[in-house]
Amino acid sequence: MVEEEFLTPVFMNTLVILSTLGYREMDMGELQDEEALPVFFNKLTENYKIENIDKINGVLNNLMQIMGTPQGVLGVIDLNATIQKLSEWYDVDKSIFKEEGEIQSFLEQYLQSMQGQPQGGEVAQ
Repeated sequence: MVEEEFLTPVFMNTLVILSTLGYREMDMGELQDEEALPVFFNKLTENYKIENIDKINGVLNNLMQIMGTPQGVLGVIDLNATIQKLSEWYDVDKSIFKEEGEIQSFLEQYLQSMQGQPQGGEVAQ
């Protein structure tokens, strides 16, 4: 993508040159901070992300219809990878999610708790 291969390096190299020249007392240390990296938005990239989100939602919805339960869907998808991809496409800070081990532990507990519950609207007696 243009912003990854062209715009970011050009922008960052320009900042390094200006910092080296001492432009307005710029400090190279500020450029080392991860928050100093530029983020470029363009409509093509946003459309690409939205298309991917729509595709994964379509797949998950189809799986839900075929399998009939969320447990079935969780049994065939990699939840951690799905979370990572969706957070990337939604451009969400990944630090808001728990670690992979914690997610896996929760998922196992959730699936075990759901095994004892009735399926398809049946009432337990």
